[in-house]
Amino acid sequence: MRAIWRGERLRMRRKQLGLTMKELASKIGAAKSNIAIWEAGNSTPNGDYLVVLCEALNVHPVDLFEIEQRL
Repeated sequence: MRAIWRGERLRMRRKQLGLTMKELASKIGAAKSNIAIWEAGNSTPNGDYLVVLCEALNVHPVDLFEIEQRL
């Protein structure tokens, strides 16, 4: 099994909540550029940011990843 980061899921949830990148960044103590990078899928948030990000978005970490089953 492999977890693949899906930045578009972060973007979709942020927009559902009516948050701008700047507002979300402020809520979690990150830079707006971090949000942009994560949403573009160019990087995955580290463990600390992932926890506060999920709390701010009211989602489970699994909601932001695609789980790939390996045979």
